Amino acid sequence: MAFLEPAAVPPQSWRAGLVPNSARLVVKGVEVGTAVPWHDEMRLHVSVAGECPAEVLALRESMSTGRQQLAIAAHETFVGMWSIDEISTNVATSVSTAMSTFVCYVPRYEGVAFSPLQFDIDFDFEDSPNPTIVPRGSPPSLEPSVRIAPTLHFFARTTLMMIDQVDTVLQNFRADALVELRLRGLASYPNEAHVTQLLGQYAMRPGMINFLNVSEYQMDPERWQA
Repeated sequence: MAFLEPAAVPPQSWRAGLVPNSARLVVKGVEVGTAVPWHDEMRLHVSVAGECPAEVLALRESMSTGRQQLAIAAHETFVGMWSIDEISTNVATSVSTAMSTFVCYVPRYEGVAFSPLQFDIDFDFEDSPNPTIVPRGSPPSLEPSVRIAPTLHFFARTTLMMIDQVDTVLQNFRADALVELRLRGLASYPNEAHVTQLLGQYAMRPGMINFLNVSEYQMDPERWQA
């Protein structure tokens, strides 16, 4: 069986460089640095020069579920994918330039200090349906920069291993099925822990994927992740 191709999605091509020293952790309006335990009101603030494009704001408003993701590349501390909480823009005046600030949720971490992610983001994903993670130490851009990450696109394939007990009256049947969900272009190297961490930023986990309209399971579904 062939993979089902998703509908074409226009790339989020906007990209902007970070304002130097603008990336910071903030709790209740106070900058706290990185040597602090996680707090549920902790947010990452990052600023970029210029006004946030209307297309980016419109995309955010059109999302009925999930959170828009901000990808940060080549930053020594806050590289990775971040769920956006708020976007604010200060327009240019006679004494100041325009600036946009992204306020992002900070994933829970253990210990007494923030722990940076172990992967970077390749920003050249116009030709890929998904963002691509790359090892840290090989930054895909020369200067820290941000862009809006695309939503994840799965390619699905279902194989029916066996089918029997077809009931034409009740319109049901029993089957053994293998379902594969693939995220093409998600990583340039094999590291399951990094991929799992990235999926967590999209609030995804293997157990949340299930079949619809199943009247009964003969056994609990087996799940693998690779």
